[in-house]
Amino acid sequence: SQYGTSVDVWAVGVLIYELLVGSPPFTGKSANEVYRKILFSNLEIPYNIDADARDLITRILDPCPDSRLGCNRGIEEIMKHKWFK
Repeated sequence: SQYGTSVDVWAVGVLIYELLVGSPPFTGKSANEVYRKILFSNLEIPYNIDADARDLITRILDPCPDSRLGCNRGIEEIMKHKWFK
């Protein structure tokens, strides 16, 4: 497959965001619009989401796979995040 762990990690971030917020983190009328928002807009997380969850989501939904939490040291890196405690 041309996709690796980075896509799986991204999906986990989207799932956590949707479970906590109730809607997807990025939306648009077309796939291209969503893609542009992912790459070029700031992720908006509602103010009522606690700081640990906000940190986790922001680090997992990093548009750059090289700096995305979980992409360098595996899923354990995500599971060690303080939000899971």
